[in-house]
Amino acid sequence: MTAGAPVVASEPAWSPDGAKLACTVYRDDMPAIAVINRDGSGERRPTDPAAPDGHPAWSPDGSQIAFSRIMGPHDNRIHVMSADGEDVRTLTGRQASEFAPAWHPSGRTLLFSDADTHTLVKFDLADERRESIAAAAWFAEWSPDGRRIAARIGTDVYVMDGDGDNLRRLTQHPAHDSEPSWSPDGRQLVFTSDRDGITQIYRIDADGGNVRRLVAGRSLDTNPAWWGPSKLAVTSRERRATMWGWLRTRAIATR
Repeated sequence: MTAGAPVVASEPAWSPDGAKLACTVYRDDMPAIAVINRDGSGERRPTDPAAPDGHPAWSPDGSQIAFSRIMGPHDNRIHVMSADGEDVRTLTGRQASEFAPAWHPSGRTLLFSDADTHTLVKFDLADERRESIAAAAWFAEWSPDGRRIAARIGTDVYVMDGDGDNLRRLTQHPAHDSEPSWSPDGRQLVFTSDRDGITQIYRIDADGGNVRRLVAGRSLDTNPAWWGPSKLAVTSRERRATMWGWLRTRAIATR
């Protein structure tokens, strides 16, 4: 997406081929899922316009999108649909507070956070088995090889094994660090932090070393989503005091 073609949106998620972005848009105080081309053109709304939806995540083969839907007061559930908006199904048959789904690279498992139990849930799509694997872990994402998980716990980014074991603190800073996203080769992550007085995007090696800010200036950047060796989609709110910002892509150096 170019700087000349902004979309009022947030929570970007790349399609596996990098040709499209799914994101959350906000119209008339109602969040909805939109799918757009990477240049910002061709917007379409695959979900029910009357349903408040957000947090989209593409399946690894690009055929499905997982997302969270507000069903009612204190009721937010993970759903899965085909990429064209058909075959919508909920994963939970009860009132819940679930958000931020993330696909395993195999396409067989989803991660999401459950605010009712304050746990990170691993959900098997074949047998619908739920397993809580970590406490108070938010905005989780699988590593590209499916062996590790990055998530925010407290005010730092942590990495753990795929079953929740071997928890390791990645960031070591009194600031608020969150929203980790893996590089395609699994060697680095990007994350958000307010350590310089405003929330911006930082990069860190997977072993916790070499932390550096990606973008100079005072723009407020959140929701990083990494695709390819040098592309990030971010919600860039600039200096506007608004909840929803301009969705942009930023080029980054590979090292």
